Amino acid sequence: MLAALLLLGVPQFAFATFESVRGWEVVTIEGREFPAAFRVAVGRLTLWRMTGGTLAPVPFQVDERDASGQLALPNGPEPSQDESPGVFDDNDLLVFAARDLGERAPVTNAVEIQVTDPLTGESRWAYLRLDVATPACTPEDVEYDAGARLVRARAYSLTLGTHVPTAFRFMDGHRVYGRNLLDRLKVRVTAHVFWGLLQFHRNEDDVTTELLAWKGGPVRVIQRSQLKVRLGYGLSPPKIVAEDFYTADTFESPIIVRLPFDLRYVFGDLTVRIFLDFDGLRDSRIFANGQPPEPIGCDHPAPGVNGIATNWFGVTGPEGTFVHALRVSPTLRTLRSALYAVADRSPDPPERVPGNCPGVGYTLTQWGGMSRGTHQISMVIRAFEHFVPGDERAFLASLDNALLTTVRAIPK
Repeated sequence: MLAALLLLGVPQFAFATFESVRGWEVVTIEGREFPAAFRVAVGRLTLWRMTGGTLAPVPFQVDERDASGQLALPNGPEPSQDESPGVFDDNDLLVFAARDLGERAPVTNAVEIQVTDPLTGESRWAYLRLDVATPACTPEDVEYDAGARLVRARAYSLTLGTHVPTAFRFMDGHRVYGRNLLDRLKVRVTAHVFWGLLQFHRNEDDVTTELLAWKGGPVRVIQRSQLKVRLGYGLSPPKIVAEDFYTADTFESPIIVRLPFDLRYVFGDLTVRIFLDFDGLRDSRIFANGQPPEPIGCDHPAPGVNGIATNWFGVTGPEGTFVHALRVSPTLRTLRSALYAVADRSPDPPERVPGNCPGVGYTLTQWGGMSRGTHQISMVIRAFEHFVPGDERAFLASLDNALLTTVRAIPK
C-alpha cells in the first residue's frame, strides 16, 4: 500500500487537515506588521487561540534582530545583542508553531493573526494581546543543553559532536527517547587540484565546528556556528557560517559559504558525498522521488534506489520515520544531486561502529558553477510523530509554498 501511494501522481494530502499538513511549521512575523502599540517590552505580549469555544494561551517567542538583520543570540562565546534588547522592534520576529493556531474568535483589543495554507486556502488564527495574565506555561517544544550539546525535542533528540552530529533518537509512543540510531554524519570529498597533478581527499574530521552563539525558546532553538575546513595546498579556506534551527519535529541547517576563489579554477572532478551513517537500522525501508520503498540495512543488499537523481529521501521503520530534503541557492543551479544508499560492513573511518550499516545521503557533483562569492546549502529534516503514506509529499510541497500571514488590529 505504501508503495502504491508513493507512486500516485495526485497529491495525497488534498483532504488532510491544516494541522496534519502544516502544523510542523514555525510561523514568523516581523514586528513592523503590528500596530505601534504592540511594539513594546516583550514581557507585555501574550498569544492566544480559540479551540472549542475556549480561549487559551499558546507558546511563542520573540527572536530579536539587530540593525543589520542578524539574529540576536545572547548565549555562547560570541553572543550578539539587539540595539534595544527586550523590546519588540520593527525587524524582530514573533515566532510560534502553526500547530498552535485555532479558530477565528471574537477577541477585542487585540491583533488578529490569520495564517493561510496557499495550497488549500485553509486558514487558522491566533490573537496577540497586551498585559493579559496567562496560566502556567505549557511544556516547551524543544530545549538545548549547551553543556552536553544536546537538543531535546518533542519528536527526537540530537547530539552534536565536535565535527558532526553523533546521535539521533526518536521519541517513542511512551514519550521516551528510544535507542540511538546514528553512528555519525559523514562527509567524503574527492577532487583533483593543480590541473590534476594531485588528488585531494577530505572527510568530516577536516571540518571543525565552533559554536559561536545560541538561543533557546519554547518554540525553537537557534545555534550559530562557524565551520573551519582544512584545505591545505596554500588555499584560503572558505568562510562558512551555519545557523541551525531546531523545533518540535524538524531541524534545519542553512549553511552560508563565502568562497574566496572560483571553484572551477582550483578543483577538478569535485565529488562531495554527505550521508548519515546509521547504526544497524532494523526492518527499515527507504523511499525517494516516487520510487517504491525498499528494505535498507546491512542484512539486505544495497537498495536499487542508489544513484537516482533526487534532492530528498525518506527512511521509515519501527522506531519512526524521517524525511530529509536538500535545498541549494540559485548560484548552485548546476549542482547534481544523486541518492547515496549503501549497506556495507567494511570499515570507513572516522566512525564509532565499523561500516555504513546503512549509509544514506547524497552524492553531489558538477560543482563547476560555484564561483567566487556567497552560496547557500540547506538541509531540512522532519521527524514524523505519526507518519501516513503521502505525508512526505505534503511536507515537500510546503517547503516550496510558504504559509501566508495577515495581521489585523481589532479595536475595543
